[in-house]
Amino acid sequence: MFPPPPKKFKNFSISNLLGSETNNPHVKKLGHETKFNRKFNSSKVSSKFLIYDLPNDPESLLEGIFQSTIGEALQESRQWGVEPDQLGCIISSQNLDSDVWIPVREITSNTIDSILNQFLKVAQSKKQDNGLLWGAPFLVSVSTIQRSDTPSRVHGRGRNSSSKQLKVNDKSLIKIRNDDNYCLFYSLVATFIYATCLWPKWKFYDYMHSRSGMTNRFKKDSIDLMESVGASFDKDSYDAEEWIPSVVEYWNLLNKGWASDLFGQPYCLSCETVYDKKTNHAISCKARCKDCSRVGPGFPCKNINEFFKHCSKCGKDFRNENCYTHHTTSNFCSSSKKCEKCGVIWDVKDNNRNGRDGHICSERYCTTCGSYHDPKRGCYIKPLVIKPTKAYRIVAFDFETMQYREGEKGKLPRVYHQWIYDCSVCGEHRTLTFSTRPFKNTPVDIQNVTEYPLEEFVSWIIDSTVTDTVAFSHFGGRFDMVLVFKELFIRGLTPDMIKKVISCIEMKVKVGKKNWVIFRDTFNLMPMSLASLVPAFALSVEDKPFFPHMVNRPENYGKEIFPVKDDYLADGMMPDKRA
Repeated sequence: MFPPPPKKFKNFSISNLLGSETNNPHVKKLGHETKFNRKFNSSKVSSKFLIYDLPNDPESLLEGIFQSTIGEALQESRQWGVEPDQLGCIISSQNLDSDVWIPVREITSNTIDSILNQFLKVAQSKKQDNGLLWGAPFLVSVSTIQRSDTPSRVHGRGRNSSSKQLKVNDKSLIKIRNDDNYCLFYSLVATFIYATCLWPKWKFYDYMHSRSGMTNRFKKDSIDLMESVGASFDKDSYDAEEWIPSVVEYWNLLNKGWASDLFGQPYCLSCETVYDKKTNHAISCKARCKDCSRVGPGFPCKNINEFFKHCSKCGKDFRNENCYTHHTTSNFCSSSKKCEKCGVIWDVKDNNRNGRDGHICSERYCTTCGSYHDPKRGCYIKPLVIKPTKAYRIVAFDFETMQYREGEKGKLPRVYHQWIYDCSVCGEHRTLTFSTRPFKNTPVDIQNVTEYPLEEFVSWIIDSTVTDTVAFSHFGGRFDMVLVFKELFIRGLTPDMIKKVISCIEMKVKVGKKNWVIFRDTFNLMPMSLASLVPAFALSVEDKPFFPHMVNRPENYGKEIFPVKDDYLADGMMPDKRA
C-alpha cells in the first residue's frame, strides 16, 4: 500500500489537485493521459500542469503534484488487477536544459521525498533557483511496473515477412549493354572497378562506354577475367553461384598481401600508416624500395647476382631487372637521384623548393627547423610568419513572435546587427530590422517591411555574406536558432550542429565556397538572463524592462496601448517580481 502524504503538504493533496481545477489558486491541470501494457504489467500516467500565483512554500506544492501523479499511476495499475512494486518518473519543461529522469526504483515510504530531492539537486547543479518550473507548462510522467509476476522471457511467434516491394532507383544502377552472354562477368568487373579504383564519375563513364582512350578496355578486362578463372566462351548462360566464388578467390590471390582502401588510401603494413602515392611514402620504410619506390610485401627488391646495371640519369646501381624497368617506366628516375659523392638518395622536388638548388652533401632535412642544414650546426626554431587575420562580422539578433491566438505560431522576427564604428565589413548600415509593420519610435538604419520576416532575415544573413559571420542570440539554442534551422533545412542546407540533449550550442552552415555562417547561443558565454547582466557586470544602463508579450497583436499595431499585468504574464513570475 502506498503511504499517505506527509502533513506538510495536506493543502496540495490529491483530492485538492484533482477535485476542481478552476478553484485551486496555485496550480492548473492542462492535460492527462494514461497507458497500460498488459504484456509487461506496466502503466504510464502523464499529466501536464501550470503553476501560477506562486505560494510561499513552493516545495510543498511540487510534492503534492508528484503525489497526485504517482497516485493516479498506482490507481491505473490496480484497475487492471496489477499491484505495482516499482516506479520511475520523468519531469520535462521548456525551462529545463534537459529532462529530469528518476530511474525505476522500489516503491517505499520515502519515494516522494527521493523524487523531490533529485529534482532540487538537478536545479542546484544547473545554478537555477526554485522557479525553473514556474510560468511555463511542465509534464510529469510516472511509469509503474509489477516485476514480481513478469516473466523473465517473453515468447512470441515472430513477425510476418514484409510483402512490401522495394523500388530501386534507376539512376543508382550501373547499366551494361552487351551483345553476348557474358553479362555476369561484365557486372563483376564494373562493380570491382567502381568500388576499388575510386575514379571520378566522368572517368568511370568513359570506361563503361569505351570513350576517350578507354576504347574496349571494359570488354577486354571482362574477357581477361573469364580466362583467368577458366570460364569458356561458348556457354549460353553462367550461373552466379558457380562462378562468383571462383572470381572472388582469384581476386584474393591476385592482391594477396596488399592492404588498400582501408582508410580511403593505400595503407602500409610496415609503417602502419596511409600514404597517397608510393613515391611520397617515407624513405625510411623497411617495406619500400629506394630504387624504384614500390611499397609492400616482397620489397625492397632482392638482388639478382646475374644482373647489374648503372643508370646514368639518376646515378643508381640496379641488381634487379624488374626494379630497373619499373624505375624507368614510372618516371621515378627523374624524381629521385643518388649522389655520386656521398651516396645519399635524395628527392628532386624536396631539394629544389624554397629557393634551394639541389642536393648538398653535408646537409640533412631537420624536422625541428623545417629546413635543410648541417647537423653539426645545431637547430633553431624558424620564426613564425604572421598571417593576416581574416575579416569577419558579428551579428546579434533576436526574434519576437506574435502570441495572440492559442495554438497558432506567428512569426515576427527582428534582427539587430552589432554596432561597430568604422567597420569595413558591415558597411554604413549596421542596425537592421525585419518586421511585418513599419515603426517610427525606435531609430534604426534600415527597416525591412515584409510579409515573411523570418525568410527575409535568413536570406539576408546568407546572401550578404562576403566573409565569415558569427551570429549570436541569447537563449537562441532553444528558440531563435531552432527557427533559423527550420528555414535553412527548407532551403536544402544541412548545418553542422553541436547539441546538448535538446539544446543547440552551435550551428554552422557553409555559404559559397569558403565562407561560413556560425550561429551561437550567448547563454553558454554568460549563463544568466538578460535582466541579470546589468547588475552582474555593473553596466551603466537602464535595467531591462518587462515586455508585454500578449500585447503583440495585429489589432494593436499603430495604437497607443496601456498593458495590464496579464499582458506581461505576471502570473508566471516570482512574487517579488510580480509585485
